[in-house]
Amino acid sequence: MYKEFRRDYHLYDENSDNKPRNVINTIAGVDFGFTNPAAVISIHKDFDGSYWVYDEWYKRGKTDKQIAEYVSMCRFNDVYPDPESPSAIQEMQTLGVNCKEVIKNKDSIKNGISKIRALFKQNKLHIHKRCENLIMELETYAYPEKRPDHNEEENPIKENDHALDALRYALYTDEPVNFAQQMRQEERIFRNRSQKRTGE
Repeated sequence: MYKEFRRDYHLYDENSDNKPRNVINTIAGVDFGFTNPAAVISIHKDFDGSYWVYDEWYKRGKTDKQIAEYVSMCRFNDVYPDPESPSAIQEMQTLGVNCKEVIKNKDSIKNGISKIRALFKQNKLHIHKRCENLIMELETYAYPEKRPDHNEEENPIKENDHALDALRYALYTDEPVNFAQQMRQEERIFRNRSQKRTGE
């Protein structure tokens, strides 16, 4: 799935030359769970729009209240929780957590995956080496195998995705990709370059 992710290129720690500088925001994505792991992904955003995942909280058997207490203790500026858990979101809001509305529709998984892949390609997404569960999910998340008697699936297999879902909620919603606007901008650049070559 995330073929753009490379351990030797996108991981960092305190001894790395490449580290976050001039942080402008601290955000988090939250995927709730009890039997399945709950995941809280902690992210710094720097002045040039790069994201630095600096910690993960990946726990089974935690109640909505316990998750809310952990998130509140971290004092994030903005938190992007799974919108399908309104009671869990209410627990966080009661503790003063600034919960932002998360985009979730039929295209949000596909578009969120595209956003994360684009950030890796642009070298604007970095993961701390301590985030072992997120790294594992990045390397194992996959689409179903193609079968000749089925249409190609657009959404991945629903496993090994708790930390990734939390990451996607934060990164896609914090700065959603406007594909139409992006396409128009690229077309304008191409036209301008063509006109310059014609005028030479």
